[in-house]
Amino acid sequence: MQDYYSLYTWAMDKQAHLRREAKQQRLARHSRYLTPLTKLGWPLARRKDERKAA
Repeated sequence: MQDYYSLYTWAMDKQAHLRREAKQQRLARHSRYLTPLTKLGWPLARRKDERKAA
């Protein structure tokens, strides 16, 4: 029974590790496109008040 538990915990740890890596890769991929815009100071979202005035 101990072998099954250790195999299960290893699999859960491995899955969590892979999910963390995938999340970091997604964030890095998306941040590549946003960094030039943020350096220029462009607003990424407009407020409701600005939409009505425009």
